[in-house]
Amino acid sequence: MGLEIDIRNNEFLKRVYDKGRAEGEEKGCAEMLLMLLERRFATSVPQALRDRIKAASEDQITVWFTTALDADDLDTVFGRTAH
Repeated sequence: MGLEIDIRNNEFLKRVYDKGRAEGEEKGCAEMLLMLLERRFATSVPQALRDRIKAASEDQITVWFTTALDADDLDTVFGRTAH
């Protein structure tokens, strides 16, 4: 007979799970933005900008994503620090 643990009933495990889920969602948002940028502007995103995106909050990524939909280039999305 195996041991079953319901993380909803264990505060520590619930916090660990929630943190991991949030980090996963942010990582997914960053990856989606990078995919959009590379497809939209037909260019490889510079490493410094990749690092900036991966370190950004989900709210900031959402702003950049929305801006990128209509922008003409990376500088329009991120300012002069894009390159």
